[in-house]
Amino acid sequence: MEITHSFVGMNELKKELTTNIYPNPSTGLINIETKGYSRLSIFKMDGRLIETESEFVNNTTKFLPKGIYLFKITHDNDSQEIKRIIIQ
Repeated sequence: MEITHSFVGMNELKKELTTNIYPNPSTGLINIETKGYSRLSIFKMDGRLIETESEFVNNTTKFLPKGIYLFKITHDNDSQEIKRIIIQ
């Protein structure tokens, strides 16, 4: 009997999950680019949830007032990324 194991390296996983949110810092207009994911949540730095979008699609634009925000992206495979965004 032969058993084969396959592992994904961290670099491969990072490339697969990378979300681009730009420009950062921004004057208010934010562009979000990612490969298919299911949810975007935007938080203020004090932990308050500002907005959640389920079934979020690649390439969108958001307008936010001045402040620092955390963007939490939950991918289809339940992995998550958190990005800090500054609006000047």
